Amino acid sequence: MTFSRSKAGNTPARPPRQAFVLEPRMMFDADADAVATADAVAAQVIAPTDSAPGVDATPAHGTVTINEGETGFAAVDLFSKVTVSTDTGTDSSGKELTELVITVDRAGANQVLMIDGSEIALKPTTTGSDSTLDNGYSYKVTVSGNTTTITLSIASSEAYQPADVATLIDGIAYKPLDSTVASGDVTVTLKSLRDQDATATLDIHATVTVDNKINVPPALSGSILQEAEAFTAGTLAKAKEIAYSADGSHVYTAGSDNTITVFSVDSTWRLTQQQSLVVEDLGTVNHLVVSADGKSVYTIAGNGNLIQLSVNDGELAYVSTTKM
Repeated sequence: MTFSRSKAGNTPARPPRQAFVLEPRMMFDADADAVATADAVAAQVIAPTDSAPGVDATPAHGTVTINEGETGFAAVDLFSKVTVSTDTGTDSSGKELTELVITVDRAGANQVLMIDGSEIALKPTTTGSDSTLDNGYSYKVTVSGNTTTITLSIASSEAYQPADVATLIDGIAYKPLDSTVASGDVTVTLKSLRDQDATATLDIHATVTVDNKINVPPALSGSILQEAEAFTAGTLAKAKEIAYSADGSHVYTAGSDNTITVFSVDSTWRLTQQQSLVVEDLGTVNHLVVSADGKSVYTIAGNGNLIQLSVNDGELAYVSTTKM
């Protein structure tokens, strides 16, 4: 049903329905080496009431894989089979839709939601509001902690009919922009849809799993960082490889000076140096591995030596050297 801004018509209530898993949906980026897939899951239905609009949408559970050397990444389509309805009140004739709110449990300029032809970064807007490329919906982005909120003004566009809003939602996609996006789930939620009088709480959410194959360092945040401990060169500072004991109570480090250093770990994760063991022909360690039972430590060095050490209460003792 369509209506003009001077006169609106009724939209009959629709009975709730369930849609089950369908074929995978795939999106390709012309510049991307990666392919993102999205499987449709059960539809989420918020039926219209006599005072608020409703939305019926099938969200996706997608995956984006980030590999070393890639410069472009595919987008994941988030919602499909979308239907939007105005309220069913007999005295309202279906009020005009005015605002859509979307939240993302991520923040950062390195990732975007693709909405109505625009890439909207997950960072605060600095000009009050911007407008989407295709239909000119004005929008504002705010960030609180790791939650990004995008508020789209439906009323600001000529594409304000229920079918227009359904197309808008159906086109929403998530896309990482570079390889610094951390692994983990990204939840994109259709939070609410408002008409001229009332707001419908939607909470329809799609999920994208980011699988970053690159070792992305963690980001530090907070106004004050306190140094817990410092170690001189020759201990942790020159470590090439680091491994935890099976129970997490000790840390083993190896560098390029034929030395393995052992640190104990207390309940606050503070490190205390416990042992410094010199092993002949240890070389520059490329791999440092603790056995599953925690009783042995193995090192592989650039010189081709495989060295086994035994573990007793966290301390190491030399066992053998094998030439690879």
